[in-house]
Amino acid sequence: MDRVALEHLLGAKTQLPRSKVRSILGWVDLVTLVIVLSDATLWGFVALGVVNAQPSWQMRAIYGGIGLSAVWQWARQRFW
Repeated sequence: MDRVALEHLLGAKTQLPRSKVRSILGWVDLVTLVIVLSDATLWGFVALGVVNAQPSWQMRAIYGGIGLSAVWQWARQRFW
């Protein structure tokens, strides 16, 4: 069903105002950024051996790459 048919069926517009959508997406972006950066930072600590885990050297390499990605993102983000 396309948008025009849906609007006709509902008798109203189906879109939120742009400012409301931006506000919602801004919060979603912030929450997901915090989750991703915190998890990636934790994996970086696992790679360095700070966290008590016994991964193989291959997993340490992968975790190290993820941790470096977290450091890069922490440096690149602008927190208002």
